[in-house]
Amino acid sequence: MNKDNPVPFWHKSYKNHFEYERTPNLEKLETWKNFETVDAWRHRRMYDCVLPLIKTYPLSRWLTIGDGRYGTDANYLIRNNISDVLATSISDVLLKKANEDGFISDYKIENAESLSFDDDSFDFVFCKESYHHFPRPMVAFYEMLRVASKAVVIIEPNDVNLKLSRESKKVIQPKNKRQLIKDFIKDILGIRRYGYHIYIPDGYETSGNYIYTTSEREFEKAALGLNLPLIAFKGLNDYYEEGMEFEKPDEDSLLFNKIKTAIAYMDADCKRNDKPYNILVSIIFKTMPEAPILDGLNSSMFKVYKLSRNPYNQAAK
Repeated sequence: MNKDNPVPFWHKSYKNHFEYERTPNLEKLETWKNFETVDAWRHRRMYDCVLPLIKTYPLSRWLTIGDGRYGTDANYLIRNNISDVLATSISDVLLKKANEDGFISDYKIENAESLSFDDDSFDFVFCKESYHHFPRPMVAFYEMLRVASKAVVIIEPNDVNLKLSRESKKVIQPKNKRQLIKDFIKDILGIRRYGYHIYIPDGYETSGNYIYTTSEREFEKAALGLNLPLIAFKGLNDYYEEGMEFEKPDEDSLLFNKIKTAIAYMDADCKRNDKPYNILVSIIFKTMPEAPILDGLNSSMFKVYKLSRNPYNQAAK
């Protein structure tokens, strides 16, 4: 390697993720085809957030980004009667197999930060739990906006540190009896081990990436800078437990009940104490959506914001 012209880190990151997708966990791969597991229930809670878009635009064209998990994002859209879906990822190892198995209809190798498509090639671009893998996420975001004609949907971990960083700097007071009881309950549920209410400014995954979390304000600023008309957000709480991929979501399942209880506890804590949800669903619209979309988003408990238009831009008048 030329010392005067070293390989940029993001190129190394692309290579690492390419290699990571080439060696999938085949045992878990089989579970991704099974929609009757606790893990499938968990992902469906996130997927269902795009139903207002699907119901209003049943003939729309979709692009999935970072869909290397056997094309499960594209498969959800197909199972909900969206026929024109292209699944993409940085490697085609699992996408090729998914296509051969009839799990997805079409796929392509794509680098999210440098998409090969023309402007406005798709109605919607969908990126679920892949954005935090990208070395330059905002570059990928602008690429997604470029190739979408209606909206970009991103489902990612929420940047809870924006609020918790302030709380972490507070002087720690001795715990009272009530707090000790709450901590005991969280220990039983495993929530404290999950670290939801702990300030973690940095975090990395085994695939080598920094876990880049998202925020409402981040996408709001980007949308304002591009003079876009509307954004919508919805918060969810998610909880992962090892083994959920192999467990059925039956009412008598101890694991399933533990996960539901943990999520319910976090939901109540968010509402009662104004805590941030740990998953953020963001929809950034390039054009003002039709009334049915707005009605569907409001019914699905999205927060919908109509953005001010740039008064100095002729296109905004």
